[in-house]
Amino acid sequence: MITREISFICSICGESVEAIFSKTDEYGKPVHSMCYAAKVARENKLSRKGSVASRHAASEQPQPPKVA
Repeated sequence: MITREISFICSICGESVEAIFSKTDEYGKPVHSMCYAAKVARENKLSRKGSVASRHAASEQPQPPKVA
């Protein structure tokens, strides 16, 4: 008896991923677990960087001129 492995294409890297090892992303598409972990880490880093930049910009509000 010949068995055939079922595989999918990772929606992140485009490489083949075997069905038994695949995970699904937030859209239900197959992904490698390492690809998904890297994607989430990148997104978290970008969101933290954006929130730090917005806090920094808010702290640099123009100050009213000093009256002598």
